[in-house]
Amino acid sequence: MGLASWFVTNDITKPPRQYGSFLFAITAKDPTAAARAAGTLVQRLQARAAYARGGSGSRLEPVGQVWIAGHPALPVAPPARGVDVLSLIRERTMYSTSSHDLLDDALEMAAPLNAGPPAPAVSGGWSAIESLLSQASDTAEGRPGRVVAADRLAAIVTCSWPRAELTALSYRHKPVVPDALSNLLEGLHKNLDRCRAVADALSAGQALTIRDPSDAAAALRMSAVLANPYKELADVRAVFESVLRRLYRQRNIVVHGARLRRSAWTQLCAPSRRWLALVSTGSCTQSSPRTSDHLNSLHAPPTRWNSSETTSVPPWSPCWSSWFARGQVPVLFMRLPRGLHDRKVPRVGHQHTSAALSRSRLERRLL
Repeated sequence: MGLASWFVTNDITKPPRQYGSFLFAITAKDPTAAARAAGTLVQRLQARAAYARGGSGSRLEPVGQVWIAGHPALPVAPPARGVDVLSLIRERTMYSTSSHDLLDDALEMAAPLNAGPPAPAVSGGWSAIESLLSQASDTAEGRPGRVVAADRLAAIVTCSWPRAELTALSYRHKPVVPDALSNLLEGLHKNLDRCRAVADALSAGQALTIRDPSDAAAALRMSAVLANPYKELADVRAVFESVLRRLYRQRNIVVHGARLRRSAWTQLCAPSRRWLALVSTGSCTQSSPRTSDHLNSLHAPPTRWNSSETTSVPPWSPCWSSWFARGQVPVLFMRLPRGLHDRKVPRVGHQHTSAALSRSRLERRLL
């Protein structure tokens, strides 16, 4: 059956004008996954077609849609990766040509993060981080290579993480009967002031009226940070350092090993792409996607969550499987088993070191 006949058979009302097609056999669990797999194949074909002689007139251009029998049409392009640097618009520098600095160079190198195959995204994303957060004298600090840039970016993300959480909570707190906090938030127009108001309320033990389990977990995390900021932020920074160091190692595989088939690249680009935007913006710009229904069903918190209950329910309890850092990295927190606190843990990288972990410390595993 030809493509035109297939369109007629499946009642495609407005088929595109086309000059031919390729036939691929794709095995996927659902139509969306099949469309993503087809989009990956199209990206690879477009990368090859870029080397054709004769300019764009001699290249095949994809229609841009995926049709699956019995299902609505889907875009062939993958969903937006969300590397948004909102400060370029807010400060009116999006189309400025009066200056050229390191930030402009970094934005050019990181452009594949928004649209492009995973390999250039990993390589360009790390190059942008390295250009902004490393220098020639970093070897004197005793850290091998340019991995110091990952640690510095982790520190920046950690500093901005509480503000992102508190800002989201300030917009989630909507009681049926307005209370003192909601009335105060109504008169505040700057996110920094809204963050301070929510932080003061959580420190005083005031309850937040929130309905989503991920927001309840965020309130617990912020209560823990406000109660013991040094310990909690150190744990969060360790998680970010682990993910960003993995980005550095994947970049080395691409640049130095020329290994282009890595199944973890798509998942790896998810957290790092937004953190790169964080370096350029100075604040978290991402939205807060919801957790899956499966995670929401695990020990769902009450509708009205009181921050004073943090003493009886640990904020990093295994029951809280939620989107960490407002929807960037799915992380499951669990306590270390008894007897594991003296075990030597190998550190991934060029060297191995031993770390004595206290029984009260938390094991962090990226899903």
